[in-house]
Amino acid sequence: MGQIDYHLSLIREAGLVDIGGARPMVGIGFRRLSWAGHDFLDSVRSPDVWDRTKQAASAAGGFTVDLLVFAAKSYLEGKIKGFIGG
Repeated sequence: MGQIDYHLSLIREAGLVDIGGARPMVGIGFRRLSWAGHDFLDSVRSPDVWDRTKQAASAAGGFTVDLLVFAAKSYLEGKIKGFIGG
């Protein structure tokens, strides 16, 4: 399996995409992003948030998809608390 197919397979296994009921004959395909996929992409849409998320993963010496989501959401939560004074 090629590197792209492998990474798409991991994205599917992480629940970030929905492949629907059909299994493609060649390679990996998907029908749409899942709710979790949209949630993750929305959380790292800003270049600032994505850069901070990557910095946190790098400082930790490794990461999982769940940790990337956690890092991005934690950073955003801190920014929101700053805006609302919490």
